Amino acid sequence: MKKIPYFILLFLFISCGIQKEKNQFKESPIHYATVNTDYNLELPNNWKSYKDLHNQTSYKPKDQKGLYPDNQITFRKIEVDKSKIKSIEDIVNYKSNNKIYVKNYRKNVTTVTSRFGKTIITDVSFILNNKTSIVRSTYFKTNDNYYSISFYSNPYSFNKYIKDFKYVFNNLTFGKKTTTSSK
Repeated sequence: MKKIPYFILLFLFISCGIQKEKNQFKESPIHYATVNTDYNLELPNNWKSYKDLHNQTSYKPKDQKGLYPDNQITFRKIEVDKSKIKSIEDIVNYKSNNKIYVKNYRKNVTTVTSRFGKTIITDVSFILNNKTSIVRSTYFKTNDNYYSISFYSNPYSFNKYIKDFKYVFNNLTFGKKTTTSSK
Protein backbone atom coordinates (compact mmCIF):
# COMPACT_ATOMS: atom_id res chain seq x y z
CA MET A 1 0.00 0.00 0.00
CA LYS A 2 2.93 2.32 0.65
CA LYS A 3 3.94 2.03 -3.00
CA ILE A 4 0.67 3.50 -4.30
CA PRO A 5 1.39 7.13 -5.12
CA TYR A 6 -0.56 9.67 -3.13
CA PHE A 7 -1.19 11.37 -6.46
CA ILE A 8 -3.55 8.54 -7.40
CA LEU A 9 -5.38 8.92 -4.11
CA LEU A 10 -5.81 12.66 -4.65
CA PHE A 11 -7.25 12.21 -8.12
CA LEU A 12 -9.55 9.47 -6.88
CA PHE A 13 -10.75 11.75 -4.09
CA ILE A 14 -11.16 14.82 -6.28
CA SER A 15 -12.74 13.04 -9.22
CA CYS A 16 -14.87 10.48 -7.48
CA GLY A 17 -16.00 12.64 -4.57
CA ILE A 18 -17.18 11.65 -1.15
CA GLN A 19 -19.65 8.77 -1.14
CA LYS A 20 -22.45 10.65 0.65
CA GLU A 21 -22.20 13.51 -1.87
CA LYS A 22 -21.89 11.24 -4.88
CA ASN A 23 -25.49 11.79 -5.97
CA GLN A 24 -25.01 15.56 -5.89
CA PHE A 25 -22.44 15.63 -8.70
CA LYS A 26 -22.03 13.18 -11.53
CA GLU A 27 -19.44 13.79 -14.20
CA SER A 28 -20.03 12.47 -17.68
CA PRO A 29 -17.35 11.45 -20.17
CA ILE A 30 -16.05 14.00 -22.62
CA HIS A 31 -16.86 14.01 -26.33
CA TYR A 32 -14.33 15.27 -28.84
CA ALA A 33 -15.59 16.51 -32.19
CA THR A 34 -17.71 13.47 -32.91
CA VAL A 35 -21.04 13.18 -34.68
CA ASN A 36 -24.14 13.82 -32.51
CA THR A 37 -22.47 15.37 -29.48
CA ASP A 38 -23.71 18.35 -27.51
CA TYR A 39 -20.25 19.93 -27.32
CA ASN A 40 -17.04 19.85 -29.31
CA LEU A 41 -13.45 20.66 -28.43
CA GLU A 42 -10.87 21.86 -30.89
CA LEU A 43 -7.28 21.11 -29.91
CA PRO A 44 -4.07 22.80 -30.97
CA ASN A 45 -1.98 20.63 -33.32
CA ASN A 46 0.52 19.75 -30.59
CA TRP A 47 -2.14 18.07 -28.36
CA LYS A 48 -3.80 14.64 -28.51
CA SER A 49 -6.50 12.76 -26.65
CA TYR A 50 -5.80 9.84 -24.32
CA LYS A 51 -7.60 7.71 -21.73
CA ASP A 52 -6.73 9.03 -18.30
CA LEU A 53 -6.56 7.36 -14.88
CA HIS A 54 -10.39 7.09 -14.77
CA ASN A 55 -10.60 5.75 -18.34
CA GLN A 56 -12.09 9.05 -19.49
CA THR A 57 -10.87 11.09 -22.42
CA SER A 58 -8.45 13.85 -21.49
CA TYR A 59 -5.88 15.75 -23.52
CA LYS A 60 -2.11 16.15 -23.29
CA PRO A 61 0.75 17.44 -25.42
CA LYS A 62 1.77 14.89 -28.04
CA ASP A 63 5.32 14.68 -26.66
CA GLN A 64 4.17 13.61 -23.17
CA LYS A 65 3.72 9.90 -22.45
CA GLY A 66 1.81 7.82 -19.89
CA LEU A 67 -1.15 8.31 -17.56
CA TYR A 68 0.56 11.10 -15.59
CA PRO A 69 1.55 13.80 -18.08
CA ASP A 70 3.04 17.07 -16.84
CA ASN A 71 0.20 18.91 -18.58
CA GLN A 72 -3.38 17.83 -19.10
CA ILE A 73 -6.71 19.36 -20.14
CA THR A 74 -10.03 17.87 -19.07
CA PHE A 75 -13.57 18.89 -19.98
CA ARG A 76 -16.60 17.67 -18.06
CA LYS A 77 -20.32 18.22 -18.03
CA ILE A 78 -21.30 18.42 -14.37
CA GLU A 79 -24.59 16.75 -13.57
CA VAL A 80 -26.15 18.24 -10.45
CA ASP A 81 -29.09 17.69 -8.16
CA LYS A 82 -30.86 20.99 -8.80
CA SER A 83 -32.67 20.78 -5.47
CA LYS A 84 -29.28 21.00 -3.69
CA ILE A 85 -27.17 23.03 -6.13
CA LYS A 86 -28.54 26.48 -6.84
CA SER A 87 -25.65 28.30 -8.49
CA ILE A 88 -22.30 28.01 -10.20
CA GLU A 89 -20.71 29.20 -6.93
CA ASP A 90 -22.07 26.06 -5.20
CA ILE A 91 -20.28 23.90 -7.76
CA VAL A 92 -17.02 25.85 -7.48
CA ASN A 93 -17.07 25.61 -3.68
CA TYR A 94 -17.58 21.87 -3.83
CA LYS A 95 -15.12 21.12 -6.63
CA SER A 96 -12.19 23.26 -5.50
CA ASN A 97 -12.01 22.63 -1.76
CA ASN A 98 -10.51 19.12 -1.70
CA LYS A 99 -7.23 19.55 0.17
CA ILE A 100 -6.96 16.56 2.49
CA TYR A 101 -3.85 14.89 1.00
CA VAL A 102 -1.91 17.96 -0.06
CA LYS A 103 0.42 20.56 1.43
CA ASN A 104 0.65 24.31 0.78
CA TYR A 105 -2.84 24.44 -0.72
CA ARG A 106 -3.67 27.83 -2.20
CA LYS A 107 -6.75 28.91 -4.13
CA ASN A 108 -7.58 32.09 -6.00
CA VAL A 109 -11.08 32.62 -7.41
CA THR A 110 -11.94 35.14 -10.13
CA THR A 111 -15.35 35.84 -11.63
CA VAL A 112 -15.44 37.08 -15.22
CA THR A 113 -17.95 37.36 -18.03
CA SER A 114 -17.23 35.11 -21.00
CA ARG A 115 -19.31 34.32 -24.04
CA PHE A 116 -21.12 31.83 -21.78
CA GLY A 117 -22.07 34.54 -19.28
CA LYS A 118 -20.91 34.34 -15.67
CA THR A 119 -17.73 32.29 -15.60
CA ILE A 120 -15.66 31.43 -12.55
CA ILE A 121 -11.93 30.72 -12.84
CA THR A 122 -10.09 29.00 -10.02
CA ASP A 123 -6.32 28.78 -9.75
CA VAL A 124 -5.29 26.12 -7.26
CA SER A 125 -1.74 25.15 -6.32
CA PHE A 126 -0.55 22.46 -3.96
CA ILE A 127 2.26 20.04 -3.19
CA LEU A 128 1.60 16.31 -3.34
CA ASN A 129 4.39 13.75 -2.92
CA ASN A 130 6.93 16.59 -3.09
CA LYS A 131 5.58 17.58 -6.51
CA THR A 132 4.05 21.04 -7.01
CA SER A 133 0.96 21.22 -9.22
CA ILE A 134 -1.13 24.07 -10.56
CA VAL A 135 -4.72 23.59 -11.70
CA ARG A 136 -6.66 26.29 -13.54
CA SER A 137 -10.34 25.44 -13.84
CA THR A 138 -13.06 27.37 -15.62
CA TYR A 139 -16.67 26.79 -14.59
CA PHE A 140 -19.65 28.03 -16.58
CA LYS A 141 -23.27 27.33 -17.41
CA THR A 142 -24.81 27.13 -20.85
CA ASN A 143 -28.00 25.57 -22.19
CA ASP A 144 -29.09 25.00 -18.56
CA ASN A 145 -26.06 22.73 -17.94
CA TYR A 146 -22.89 23.25 -15.90
CA TYR A 147 -19.42 22.52 -17.31
CA SER A 148 -15.81 22.67 -16.22
CA ILE A 149 -12.65 22.76 -18.27
CA SER A 150 -9.40 22.32 -16.36
CA PHE A 151 -5.70 22.61 -17.07
CA TYR A 152 -3.35 20.60 -14.83
CA SER A 153 0.33 21.53 -14.95
CA ASN A 154 3.60 21.69 -13.11
CA PRO A 155 4.91 25.21 -12.43
CA TYR A 156 7.76 24.81 -14.93
CA SER A 157 5.57 24.33 -17.99
CA PHE A 158 2.42 26.21 -16.94
CA ASN A 159 3.27 29.33 -18.97
CA LYS A 160 4.31 27.23 -21.97
CA TYR A 161 0.86 25.59 -22.30
CA ILE A 162 -1.61 28.07 -20.77
CA LYS A 163 -2.21 29.62 -24.21
CA ASP A 164 -3.23 26.18 -25.49
CA PHE A 165 -5.75 25.90 -22.66
CA LYS A 166 -7.18 29.32 -23.57
CA TYR A 167 -7.36 28.22 -27.21
CA VAL A 168 -9.40 25.13 -26.28
CA PHE A 169 -11.80 27.20 -24.15
CA ASN A 170 -12.18 29.90 -26.81
CA ASN A 171 -12.95 27.32 -29.51
CA LEU A 172 -15.36 25.22 -27.46
CA THR A 173 -18.67 24.89 -29.31
CA PHE A 174 -22.03 23.43 -28.42
CA GLY A 175 -24.49 21.76 -30.74
CA LYS A 176 -24.35 18.93 -33.21
CA LYS A 177 -21.18 18.74 -35.25
CA THR A 178 -21.05 16.34 -38.14
CA THR A 179 -17.46 16.74 -39.24
CA THR A 180 -14.12 17.22 -37.56
CA SER A 181 -11.64 19.78 -38.72
CA SER A 182 -7.96 20.26 -38.10
CA LYS A 183 -6.04 23.48 -38.32
